[in-house]
Amino acid sequence: MKIPGESRGIGTSFIPILEKLPVLSWYAKTRGWHYVISWLHRFTGIGLIIMLIVHMYTLSSLQTPDVDPAKIKVIVSPVFLFLAWASSLVVGFHALNGGRLILYELFGKRSDEAMIRWTFGLSAAYAAMVGLMMMMKNQHVSTFFFWLMAFY
Repeated sequence: MKIPGESRGIGTSFIPILEKLPVLSWYAKTRGWHYVISWLHRFTGIGLIIMLIVHMYTLSSLQTPDVDPAKIKVIVSPVFLFLAWASSLVVGFHALNGGRLILYELFGKRSDEAMIRWTFGLSAAYAAMVGLMMMMKNQHVSTFFFWLMAFY
């Protein structure tokens, strides 16, 4: 039996977990989830800038022909793989929330609660998929798919 006011969707199980975080739940109760998610979008934007700078620095240090094997061992270490996975979370959440904002602003989709649940749910699914691919060490992309995305 459905309780009146109860919402069902992909993120219904995520909201009780997020409400247990002290600061996050306080802001969500006093100002709403739209406020929390807007600040998360800003923080992930700053994280993307930092990630871009670090990525450019690490790639430029590997560009010389006499690359030290110790540098390569550090880059493929579990710590760096975890940071790569965490940065993929930042990219995934920022992209999905950007899509939510585009739907909200341009097309008038005003079902904010459902869209926030979908953003959190799809971000969690993306994080699980990327983590699984990293554990399987399966990070190859077909040439066709690469060039399709490059020219899209």
